[in-house]
Amino acid sequence: LEILQLGAEEPAKERPQPVKACKATPAHGEALAQALQLQRAVEPKAMAPEEVSRSRRLAFEASASEWRFISQSTELLRELTDRQNLQCSVAEVRQAGVVVGSMVLLQAVLLSNPTMQLMGEEVFDQRYPSLKLNTAGRKNTVRALLARGMRLGSHAPTSKLLRKIEADSIPLWEDRYLGSMMQAIPELPERVRDHVKSFLSCNE
Repeated sequence: LEILQLGAEEPAKERPQPVKACKATPAHGEALAQALQLQRAVEPKAMAPEEVSRSRRLAFEASASEWRFISQSTELLRELTDRQNLQCSVAEVRQAGVVVGSMVLLQAVLLSNPTMQLMGEEVFDQRYPSLKLNTAGRKNTVRALLARGMRLGSHAPTSKLLRKIEADSIPLWEDRYLGSMMQAIPELPERVRDHVKSFLSCNE
């Protein structure tokens, strides 16, 4: 599975504001540290499912409250995946990509469930009040989700910027589609690849 290519985190001035009614408190940092400590103290695959779910919810709540908790939240999700078989769902994809808007968090979610199917799923499955689209992190995550086959959805904000992000994602989706075809059928003739690319681009 091709994983999102990540660069450095976004500059602080471009970091998205939290969209949940959740204020950052020192308790978030303490709770994340305790969750990491607990996870490391438990044998692999031995943590109770309800505790895994609680730690997962904490990671998203903390990361949505303030950007400084992204690193700890991502670390917690990765360790839960590696040691406790955490498998995130499309709902967590939206949390990371839309609510939080962090590429590193989104990567951790996708890595937790490599076989998760996103084709045809809505990015905006509901209204997200006070969501700011014009942030580097959220623009990148929404573009990445569209490039994986998701669609904006019926609750997508009316925005020229969002339509531009959608247009920018099309070549990325085409490349992923063609890349998958070539992995499955390496001997595919070039003229067939050209026909497929033409069809995907709606260029007859």
